Amino acid sequence: MWALGEAWGVPAVETGIGGSIPFIADLTELYPDVQILVTGVEDPDSRAHSANESLHLEDFRNAIVAEALMLARLNEDGLA
Repeated sequence: MWALGEAWGVPAVETGIGGSIPFIADLTELYPDVQILVTGVEDPDSRAHSANESLHLEDFRNAIVAEALMLARLNEDGLA
């Protein structure tokens, strides 16, 4: 949450929307000792899972920055 807030410049929010991602079960079976974090980045115009799904480039950039910040923090804390 910290990294997302840093990347966007506003506090991050959690939104539960349900659904599942089938390959996550495969990953947990193959790598039982690994923690898996799945995040989704959307904006009002994303039209997720539709034929014309999209993501603004700035949102994509911010998602990459957030992931880099999170991985750097985990490394600093000796968790990565």
